[in-house]
Amino acid sequence: FMPIPISGDVILVLELWMPEIYDIQDTGTEYQEAGRHVVRRPPLQGLLSYLVFEAHGLRIGLEITLCVACYSFLFSFLPWDLIGVPARWSGLLSWFCCCSLVILFDQLLLCRSAYALRKSYLLHLGGAFEQALQTLEQIGPRSSTFVPLPQHIYHLYRAEVFVQARNFVKAENELNFAQNNEADSGRIAVLRSMIHRLKGEYAAAEQELESAISTTRQASVLFFEAAMLNFDLGNNPWEAKRMFREVLEKPEMPHYAGETTHQLAKAYWNACRLKTGEAEEGLEQLSWFIERFRSAVAYIDTLRPYLSRLLLERSAYFAGHGDPAAALVDLRTAIVFCAYPSVLDKAEVIKDELEWRYKLPLVW
Repeated sequence: FMPIPISGDVILVLELWMPEIYDIQDTGTEYQEAGRHVVRRPPLQGLLSYLVFEAHGLRIGLEITLCVACYSFLFSFLPWDLIGVPARWSGLLSWFCCCSLVILFDQLLLCRSAYALRKSYLLHLGGAFEQALQTLEQIGPRSSTFVPLPQHIYHLYRAEVFVQARNFVKAENELNFAQNNEADSGRIAVLRSMIHRLKGEYAAAEQELESAISTTRQASVLFFEAAMLNFDLGNNPWEAKRMFREVLEKPEMPHYAGETTHQLAKAYWNACRLKTGEAEEGLEQLSWFIERFRSAVAYIDTLRPYLSRLLLERSAYFAGHGDPAAALVDLRTAIVFCAYPSVLDKAEVIKDELEWRYKLPLVW
């Protein structure tokens, strides 16, 4: 067992061996029928959910506008001299009061559900799938929270948890509910492709992505996921390298991981170079991308699985080229960032190689 700090007081204890299919208690069974229909919310609550979970820039803009409006009112109409505030300080004090009130409202009330969603996602990254679902229920569409999670995002998150837990039947159900609630079709295609990938059905996974490319505006993202599919297959790094190069020739787009398709493709293209006769150049560039992504994961949780995979690739290279200490550091760091079963399976293979090749008694 290895205690891994995830966020603040959240400490997860990860067990390196995990069963192939997780028996998760589904705390959201009341949604199984309701998920087919849109949950009707008061218009104001729907607007707040949209601002918190989908329109961050618009929310910040509105809050700044509110600060300016409140400042103008306080500075013009509040009799500061009657409460003993000198005129030269009234403007600064007005601005401070307005900003403080808006920030407190945003952080303590408006975005509380967003923090719960992040906690759920971090639990899910740590392999604590049941706890992640329970946390997600606290802000679900039918919860009593002030700003509930929009239904299409709720079902997408539940689907992702079930996919990584390898509970594919429930994952398909959640994806159907998400599709009925007009969730992002590109994201649905990626998750369905991942189901096939984890089942070992690579042809079906590729077909799912190819079908979605022609029907969505996220071709670059789906091309990258197709390249990742080939990369995961592992038997032809030259073909994976070629596909990542093709991604770089497509328009750059934001990826669900929180980076752009070009930056992710460059990182994995260099990971392929470790196996295609360009290891020295590839290792230098790969290490640069790893350091860049490591500085970002404190703020971008969705980047962690992709960083973990890069760390595992570098760990495998170190393990095969006489540097077991560096391999072990990368191996343990990869598990800290993400403890998906697929990551743990790959980590177990590298761990076995280190024990066999270097006779190291590894204890997690």
